[in-house]
Amino acid sequence: MVNRERTKPNFGVDIDGVIMDTSTVYLEYISKVTGKEYNIDDVTDYFFEDCIGVSPEELNKAVEMITNDRAWQSIPLLPGAIEGLRLINEYFNMYIVTARPPEAQRDTRRWFAENHFKPIDIIFTDLGTKLGFLKEKNIQLDFYIEDRWEFAEEIASTGTRVYLMDYPWNRRSSEGLNIMRVNGWQDAIEDFSQEIA
Repeated sequence: MVNRERTKPNFGVDIDGVIMDTSTVYLEYISKVTGKEYNIDDVTDYFFEDCIGVSPEELNKAVEMITNDRAWQSIPLLPGAIEGLRLINEYFNMYIVTARPPEAQRDTRRWFAENHFKPIDIIFTDLGTKLGFLKEKNIQLDFYIEDRWEFAEEIASTGTRVYLMDYPWNRRSSEGLNIMRVNGWQDAIEDFSQEIA
């Protein structure tokens, strides 16, 4: 149960495509499976199988290889991610909200522990909804940073200020929505830092 007397705002953070450059690693492993080369600009849909011509079985094989190689812990960080996480960790109640597969949960928790980040909770959702899992836990976010359009849209509908990391797969109009498209962490930091000045 969330403490309604909280003094810090709640800030939700996605992992893949926000903290870590997971799409590049996915494409590398998909290339190992298929023998074909892929470019990030080809990924115009969140579901890779809908835009780059790979099968669900090939994607599953790539995820299995990532897990076997223990790569979930070593995916390269996006520029500014550590700085952003440190600010959020210090000035906000940080919640990690991710649709990572079950086989990534142990390595995900280990990464946050080893990097000395202490989120209030790491919430593992499914690919259908993140808002539903937040509601189950009675968590209302004040801020959230995400890369998938559908998750950004549903969470913004609650009044949460959403930062949407710009990628080819989420380029839709956010007019009238509480969504700020950002080109990276620095844009988001400049905006939410006003809350901690």
